[in-house]
Amino acid sequence: MTYLQGIHKSLLSICFITSIFALSSPAFAKDPESFRDLMKYMGEEYTKVAEGILKQDYKQLSEAANNIAFHPEPPLTQRMKIIAKLGTNFMDFKSWDDEVHLSAVALTKAAKDKNNAEILKHNAMMLKKCTSCHDKYRDLVKTLRIK
Repeated sequence: MTYLQGIHKSLLSICFITSIFALSSPAFAKDPESFRDLMKYMGEEYTKVAEGILKQDYKQLSEAANNIAFHPEPPLTQRMKIIAKLGTNFMDFKSWDDEVHLSAVALTKAAKDKNNAEILKHNAMMLKKCTSCHDKYRDLVKTLRIK
């Protein structure tokens, strides 16, 4: 299997997994009703990113990456619960969101420039930031029972 075939296979797997979550969540015309809804929305948008990469649909890719970069905020009550639970670790948690933002902005630019090498680079960086944050904080945030 070539390197490019491996990337395509990985992206197809990610599309399949995230589309399962995306089918049950609404697109946001307004702020999300819950933190979980926000995460589902981000999964939907990532599915669009992956599909855009595979299809070389730069418009779809650019729009989805931009939606990730400038995603809505979770509800204030849930943000406060997260801040209280994480305490001094909140700034680290927030820094992961900032890193995802920067990667998504760079991905948006790469898509607009139709630069496939940069698209793959920034997509990998963004996905790594997302999964690293999930690895570090998902279980802790789940204990808050935020729906």
